[in-house]
Amino acid sequence: MSDSAGSRATAIQRTGPGWPADVPRPQPPVWDVFDVTVDLRDTGEVIAQLDIDDRLVAGNGLASAGLVAMLADCILGTDAALRARARIATAVLTVDLVGSPPERGLLTAVSGDPGRRAGYLHTTAVVRDPAATEVARVNGWFAARGGPPVPSSPATRPAEPDARPAHVATPAVAAPPPGGADLTATPLGRTLGLGSFTSGPEGAVAFELPHVGRLSNSGGTLHGGVAALMASVAALSTLGDAVRPEVLSMTCHYLRGAGGEDGPVRVTGRQIRRGRTSAVVQGDVLASDGRPAMHTVVTTALHS
Repeated sequence: MSDSAGSRATAIQRTGPGWPADVPRPQPPVWDVFDVTVDLRDTGEVIAQLDIDDRLVAGNGLASAGLVAMLADCILGTDAALRARARIATAVLTVDLVGSPPERGLLTAVSGDPGRRAGYLHTTAVVRDPAATEVARVNGWFAARGGPPVPSSPATRPAEPDARPAHVATPAVAAPPPGGADLTATPLGRTLGLGSFTSGPEGAVAFELPHVGRLSNSGGTLHGGVAALMASVAALSTLGDAVRPEVLSMTCHYLRGAGGEDGPVRVTGRQIRRGRTSAVVQGDVLASDGRPAMHTVVTTALHS
């Protein structure tokens, strides 16, 4: 065991293999929808996996970076909650893509060195593809909210193995048209239950998540990883189907919770700047009262 691994194990007060006895094991409903698993290694590292199957395809590589962000929020948030011994809220999530994430297959993330500053916890992780090739380095800042972590209620967990939001029919798996099309008609859009897609000038797009439902975190609001996924897909779709984006970096700023009021969540995407070889685009998640809940900026290389 390295010194850093030993420090991590001491920091989370583990006395042996398994989950710490004094911390509720998290299992928010959204993990079942995405088939996410999160566990703790003997070294004190958190390990998380996300199996990307045909239900999560959006076409033209639009969802790849967002699915990395989804997994990042799961592992970083778990690591932060273990250290805080309290409820936490995502403040900033940053994803730097150092490789090409797969459109299908198993993503695996392992947590790295943590930090703390000004009352916030900082966590890091490396994400690898099915061949164990590094595809992303992720980090996040989390605010400790006080009080014990919120365990998921067993009553909210699915009885059936094929878990999806209750209002969404099982999607027929078919190859979606590449980019620029109605995102709500893709397998990913149907899996999430998206609707009310509109497009505007300069490629601007908008759609709604009518009900957060099982896409929630343990606190009952929209899961931060789902917000990052939806916002990044909206942002990248503004580039149209003539190019294939290759995301370099995305940064998500979390402003407030959304969906706990049981109203629709609106997602918008627009271009900030588009050049010949690169573009900067943004995605925003709005709570049902119209207030901004999350803001994402994505920098991507462009390939025709």
